[in-house]
Amino acid sequence: MTVSKTPSPPSQAAARAAALKQWWQGLASRERLALQLMALALLAATLWVAWLEPTLKQRAHWHEELARLQTQARQLAPMFQSRRQQQASAGAPHLATLENKLAAEGIGAATELHDDGTQWRMQVHNVPLDALWRALLPLLTQPGVALQAMTLDRTGDEENAVARVSGSIVLAVQPVGATQ
Repeated sequence: MTVSKTPSPPSQAAARAAALKQWWQGLASRERLALQLMALALLAATLWVAWLEPTLKQRAHWHEELARLQTQARQLAPMFQSRRQQQASAGAPHLATLENKLAAEGIGAATELHDDGTQWRMQVHNVPLDALWRALLPLLTQPGVALQAMTLDRTGDEENAVARVSGSIVLAVQPVGATQ
């Protein structure tokens, strides 16, 4: 049996550590101090480049972005205020407006409307879906109107490109100045 002259990895590491320790102890105290200060400076530079500088740049960016957004908000505030005043002066939505829109789309005759004070109940019978949406969507953008319930079933030929529907729609109606 032959014995290997190459030391095992743990003994190599121990030998290197012992050599490094002997080299360190062989240095003068001012050389050790200089090396310690250089290591500390290298650590500080690494921290600056890798962590502190990007963090400070990001903070400065968001500070500038916040100032820009606050300026925009101040510039847009009068426009929003005037829009709210226009909506308030428009008053509550009227059932006649919906009736006129349904008639303009040609589906007024196939629609029954009932006003319950705070709700408009609508029954539609075999009407084109796109015409129904064109009549309802502008109304649903008003602040005092909300879609509360809708049940629609497709009627007619399913091969037809224009879907026809029948069903019921309930809209919650509230005056613009009322609290929700």
